[in-house]
Amino acid sequence: MSVYLLTALVLAASPEDVAPSRVPVVTSSAQYERKPKMVILFRRYDAFFPAYCVTGGKLRAGDACLSLMPKRPTVRLMDGRRVQLEALARHSMSAWDAQERKGWALPEPDGGEEERPETELAVWPPDANPGLEPVPDSTAPVDLEGLEKLPEAEDESGPPVHGRKAKPGPSWPPTVHQSVPLGKRGTVVVLSGVYRGLYLSTPKGWRALRAESGGEMGTTIVGRADLDGDGRPEWLIHILGYNEFGLEVRPHDFGKPLFDFNDCGV
Repeated sequence: MSVYLLTALVLAASPEDVAPSRVPVVTSSAQYERKPKMVILFRRYDAFFPAYCVTGGKLRAGDACLSLMPKRPTVRLMDGRRVQLEALARHSMSAWDAQERKGWALPEPDGGEEERPETELAVWPPDANPGLEPVPDSTAPVDLEGLEKLPEAEDESGPPVHGRKAKPGPSWPPTVHQSVPLGKRGTVVVLSGVYRGLYLSTPKGWRALRAESGGEMGTTIVGRADLDGDGRPEWLIHILGYNEFGLEVRPHDFGKPLFDFNDCGV
């Protein structure tokens, strides 16, 4: 019997080969109050950049959020600390090219260099509640039947194999690491193995939302937020690269990303 016809149990909240220090943490913001203007930022190197925001009840993303914030904003990190950032300036965004974007640098730490995770999230204003919550745990089993009809994910040796059924070796079977039920739409599933990435399982079959490339080694749904307060949360997704990382913000139905940063080079 094919391994895909078996029911896979959710084994972990994040891929086992992903070091926790490289995946950003999301903590609940329920103790704070909603604000008419709110921004969720992420850190790249020593500067924070806006991922997405809300103003006037409408969501915006990336540089469209810059004008909402003061010249030297104070933000709240996920551990509750509040940090005043330096003045808005252009900062490097990529290890692989000269890409720069406007953002706010972290101040120099007192007492020498501070060890920080690869990336982290922040909220502005620091007392705002954008509906941030860690991703809900799911222990529901996921039936992998029909998964073999999809193309394999790309591996280090070359591009993905299209136009045929995948035949992975026994040492690299697909493994479910996260599953998020979406009601009638189906279940969003994070897989490792020959099908690495983000997938949607529906009664009509499987659909790849984002298969990982050869330079990527783990996808994690780290949390959700509801900036516009419509009861349909956006999802924050981290993609770990061998040397770098990617970050996506997807709408409540896991459709086309509202924001997408990717620097997962090898």
